[in-house]
Amino acid sequence: MIDYPPQDDWHGYNPVFVHITDALKTPEEYGSEHSHGPLIDTLSGDFTITKKDLVWRIESNGRHIDGNLIVKLVHTLQSKDKESFCVSDLLTLPIRLCPHQSTTFDLPERSRYIKGIELNGSLLIHAIKYAFPVAAQTSVNMNSLKQPSPSEQEQISRAQSGETVY
Repeated sequence: MIDYPPQDDWHGYNPVFVHITDALKTPEEYGSEHSHGPLIDTLSGDFTITKKDLVWRIESNGRHIDGNLIVKLVHTLQSKDKESFCVSDLLTLPIRLCPHQSTTFDLPERSRYIKGIELNGSLLIHAIKYAFPVAAQTSVNMNSLKQPSPSEQEQISRAQSGETVY
């Protein structure tokens, strides 16, 4: 997740590795169940990038919850025009939440975490598509994506039938 925040040719949002390693040092009082630490200053941020037709903002914060470091990234996408977004507007952005959930059809870069070649999953694209009203949805070619797992397929089917999926 940390490798894929918004960026362009000039700048981007990049958490600082030392801030994350410092935050991983859990204070003892937040290392047990049912404990919530305060927000960690070095993991709190707000970054905005302007693309061709939209403004992409990411807000971040982090805290210890039940002994785990939780980093939350909130992506807000806003049209620069008064016109509404449609699915194709978002699917043209190179949004990658993790190595295999992306709006791009490009394979993730090989790294120490990604050893083999595996296609991107389709869950993120389905989630974006079904978040829009039916009139704003467009068809998406899923042929170059990995088939959804059984739990992903269940979520997709529920979204297609109009249920709220979390």
